[in-house]
Amino acid sequence: MSEASSPLPKSRNRLPWVIGAVVLGLCALAGACAVGLALFAPGVLSGRETSQRIPSPDRSKVLVTSLNADQTDPRSYLTVQFEIRDAQSDTVLFRESTGASDRMRWSMQWLSDDEVQLISSDIGDYCWRESAAGEWTSAPCSR
Repeated sequence: MSEASSPLPKSRNRLPWVIGAVVLGLCALAGACAVGLALFAPGVLSGRETSQRIPSPDRSKVLVTSLNADQTDPRSYLTVQFEIRDAQSDTVLFRESTGASDRMRWSMQWLSDDEVQLISSDIGDYCWRESAAGEWTSAPCSR
């Protein structure tokens, strides 16, 4: 290819253009990877998302996970909280602040229609179970 037909400037130093193209390509690849990870991890809150809705197995309730964004108490800032909501009316049936830090690894899931589990690298695994009376109680998981 001759100098006249080259898409690059006529300057002798093309290295900045090559580096720029490589950096742009890596940024595009990194963005695609981030989008791919978000698409293939359903039901898990990650990064700095503010909320995730996970339906129960029978779809009668919804587990809504979120992060505490209130900075007035530094001990609870960016800790995991969740709500159990009625799927039809979106009424809050139960709300809990777990104390698990979002800075550590964690996930939440339904174990059954009346039991949710928190797996946390800093506070351990906890389960919340709904009683026949509709009350939710927590305990270390036995599974």
